[in-house]
Amino acid sequence: MVKAEMNTRMAGILSAPDVQQLIHQTELEASLDSLLGDGVIEQSGVWLLRAMLPEGFNADLAVSQSFDRTDVECSANHVHVGEFVDAGRSWSLLELLVQAYKYAQALAALLDGKGAFEVILGCQDPAAEWAGCTVRFHLIRPGEEWLAPDLEGYKEEAMLVLRTAAP
Repeated sequence: MVKAEMNTRMAGILSAPDVQQLIHQTELEASLDSLLGDGVIEQSGVWLLRAMLPEGFNADLAVSQSFDRTDVECSANHVHVGEFVDAGRSWSLLELLVQAYKYAQALAALLDGKGAFEVILGCQDPAAEWAGCTVRFHLIRPGEEWLAPDLEGYKEEAMLVLRTAAP
């Protein structure tokens, strides 16, 4: 079972009727869908999208050079949605958000039952220096946090967190 939490900014965006209509009418871009096609792999306690796994990746080495496993997962599984959509057309920030939302949902469905994960979608304010949407995930571990505990603290981002259930 997947549970959702979001800040007020994201709730306002996702609750708009035109956004809900766009979500229901939109298919996930094939390039984003293909990231999920190979599934996930666990290596030395680190969970990674198989399609994003660099050749020769060594989880133990990555953890030794990072804060913790959560840091490795969030960095390695960090998808800038705008880099994976059709470059042959212009995308609005709202369209990118819908793609990020669809991808986050599909990723959470893939992870559900494999462990307790957080799938994190962040979308920068269009007025910010860099506007775009990112999705990342990590296994929930005691003492390892990626996000601030209060999503309302993210003033320039619309934030959505999908939490999956452990098996």
